[in-house]
Formats: sequence, structure tokens, C-alpha cells
Amino acid sequence: MPSVALTYISEGAIRWTLVCGEQGPNAPASLLTLYNTASIAKPLVGEVVLRLASEGRLSLDEPMSAHWIDPDIADDPYLDKLTPRIALAHETGFKNWRRMSEGVLAFQWEPGTQRGYSGEGIRYVARFLERKFETPFQVLAEEVLFEPAGVDNASFVRETWFTNRVAWRRARDGAWAEPVLYDEAQGAGDLWITSQDYARIMLAVLNNAGVNERMAEERRSIHRDEVPRLCGPDRVPFDVCPERMGFGVGWYIYEYDDHTLFAHSGSNNGEKTLALFTADGRLGLAAFANGENGNAVISKIARALYDNERFMKLEGY
Repeated sequence: MPSVALTYISEGAIRWTLVCGEQGPNAPASLLTLYNTASIAKPLVGEVVLRLASEGRLSLDEPMSAHWIDPDIADDPYLDKLTPRIALAHETGFKNWRRMSEGVLAFQWEPGTQRGYSGEGIRYVARFLERKFETPFQVLAEEVLFEPAGVDNASFVRETWFTNRVAWRRARDGAWAEPVLYDEAQGAGDLWITSQDYARIMLAVLNNAGVNERMAEERRSIHRDEVPRLCGPDRVPFDVCPERMGFGVGWYIYEYDDHTLFAHSGSNNGEKTLALFTADGRLGLAAFANGENGNAVISKIARALYDNERFMKLEGY
């Protein structure tokens, strides 16, 4: 694992940031190093949706088919059941990636009837937003999320200011690998950002910045409690599971008897990330690593900073 970047939140404020190691071959990592967040980009798509909904510009429950229809599902009877809420709660019925269904986007079940983690579902929301507002997703994110949060170092697409700032990957074979950059926002991943700026977004979430009370409540609400499905005899022990857990509008929510946790992790080949924060702002962290063995260090970070053995056992930290 070449480097790690970690920003720590305590009592509702950023307390410190640590960056150490190499962002690339013979290039030291710094506070300006941009890491690929992998899947912790997903809840930020939800944050964009919540802010647009707070402004009355969309509804969480509007059919996305009015503005975007993927050609693969153009004739499917389930098409009109896809809404931003269902996609952000990972209940589209799509597999994680279309390559897992022979390269074709296809419903595996009726949307909204069960949970199935899907990057394709989050991508679908990003494409929907672009068509509805006739604006690139990156521009929407800058307008309603990044700029209001004071974030200057974040982009879902290739930028000229990336030069000499992007973390390379130490891949599974141990070799350095150049970063993969896109000219179209993927939404489900490939957000390039510093650890400190990701933490600034977490603070904006904690403070409900840019969202009205109704949308803040939507964010806090678990769409489908997964404790009955995942916990019990021959499954995850009940003493490890929280009282309730499941996806809200983007974030995964863990409801313990004494606090609520919002969290998401990310994993690409050679890129590992973790973001978590308690709903009361007591603590939070944004940890990024640019190596395949990154979770070995991120797990130690999580254990050192978040004293919750039930969460650590549940998530394998």
C-alpha cells in the first residue's frame, strides 16, 4: 500500500488530516493528492439528488423514464418503476454491473421489491439527472454540493488541474498502474477528491446544509431494514448486528441503541476507501488508500478511531 490519506472529524469539526507515503512512483503524497473514492462516490449522488429535491427541482419518486431510458430496457414493463429513491436505495433489480448479465442491462426482479447492490443503478440516476436538467452531472454536483460545501478539489471527470496530483494504483500484481480517468461522470465511482474535501462534504451532510427538513428526514430513513434478512441463526449473530440497518438515500445507515452511523466503503483494484460519521457529529473519518492492501490499514484506522466492536465484526474490520 503506497500511501494513505485520513481526515478525522470530532464534535462536528475537522480536527486533523494525515497524508503519508507515495501518490505514484517516486512522488510523495500530500494534502493536494487526489484519490479515487471508488464506491464512496455513490452517496454523493444521493446528496446531489436531495439538494435538487429540496429546491423543488425533482421528486425522489418521479419515474426516471420521463427523461432517461437505457436502450437495453426500452421495452421492459418495469421501466416506469425506476425512481431516484429506488435506485439510491439499491433496489433497481439490476446486477452490480451490466457485464454480470452478459453485457446487457436487465431487471433481475421488479424494482422496489428487494435490495441488490448495483453500481448500474447509481449510474442510471446520474444519466437521468443529466437528461432532466440538460447539464453534465459534474456541473450539477459543483452547483449544489461541492461549491456550497467549500470544496475546490473534487471532480468526476478529467480536469486540467489534475496534473501531478492524481494517486496511481498499486494493483493486485504489485505493480504501479496509471489512474483511469473519464470524460463523462460515472456517478457510481471515479470521483477524484482529497480526503479533507470529502470530509468537508460529510460536515455539510451533518449540518443538513442545502437540504430542507423533509429531505434531511429522508436521508435519515432506512428504506428497507436488512436485519431480518442478514441476522439470526446460521447468519450474522444478533449481538453483532445493529438494531436496524439498511440503505437510505445513498448512505448505508446503522441504527444502534445509543447512536446512528452513516457509512460507505469503496474498493477498486488498487484503490480502497472508507467514509463514516455518527449522526450527532461526535466522530467521522474519510480514509483513502492507493494500494490493493489498503483495507489492512483502513481497518486499523477504523478500529483506532471508532470504538464500536459490533460494527467492526459486522464489516470485517
